[in-house]
Amino acid sequence: MEGLNMKRWGMAVAVAAAALCALLAMAGCTAGEKYTPQSKDAVVSTPVIGQEGVLRVGVNTGNPPLAGQTSEIVGIDVDVASALADEMGLKVEIVDVGTEAVDSLEKGTVDVVLGVASSTSDKKMWKSSTYLPTAVALFATSADAGMPTKGDGKKIASQASSMSAYASTEAFGKAAVRSSADLQSAFNELSAGSVDYVAADAVIGHYAANTSGLDVTVVGLVDKAAGYSAGVLATNKDLCSQVKSNLKALNDGGVIAAIEKKWLGSALDLSQLQVASADKAK
Repeated sequence: MEGLNMKRWGMAVAVAAAALCALLAMAGCTAGEKYTPQSKDAVVSTPVIGQEGVLRVGVNTGNPPLAGQTSEIVGIDVDVASALADEMGLKVEIVDVGTEAVDSLEKGTVDVVLGVASSTSDKKMWKSSTYLPTAVALFATSADAGMPTKGDGKKIASQASSMSAYASTEAFGKAAVRSSADLQSAFNELSAGSVDYVAADAVIGHYAANTSGLDVTVVGLVDKAAGYSAGVLATNKDLCSQVKSNLKALNDGGVIAAIEKKWLGSALDLSQLQVASADKAK
């Protein structure tokens, strides 16, 4: 899978912090002011949540830019968690649960987990609709680049041994794919004109390009869009209902789009992009 090293992540945190300042300024805050969300009445209490007045949200800090940790835990999921808690009239507590989402819910360590892949299937955990879409995407330097086709001679860079490399090989053939040491190297090849496209996870690719100041655009998808969901213990029906309705409110109100723009440079809408042929390469 594509990944970002923690040194690069730490540098990106500073960029994201500056972006947040800009976001708050647009909302009417001036430099030096502390953002205080409008107070709302709590929509749930114990025992629906484990701690009165607090929504404990689990994230995986090994999965930037959804969540990562330097001096503190930051990332897209942390901002979504804070916004969700605000919407529900609660304070937020962020907990690193790693990949143990269901186990943490069962133990009562957290009330909600974020960053759950939409393909995850476990009867013990209810999943919301996706709040953040993703797919293996094709990035190009021009929106007019169009989609490549198998055998057309176009070159696609992707991180070696990644899911993006595998999916691109399946869709466009082994001869089309160029292996790069990491995602940043792939984008450097694209900028230099030595390849025509970069194949990468849409979220990670947007994040890497945004923090590096690269002017690229997604021209299509290698596979169908999926995404990330919130998870709640399936037996906690009241909390499932509240998370569902309040995530929808954040999405409808443009809050999640603003969080995406902060971290990724733009809100993600993959729904209208062309998907590569499902034909397998020989």
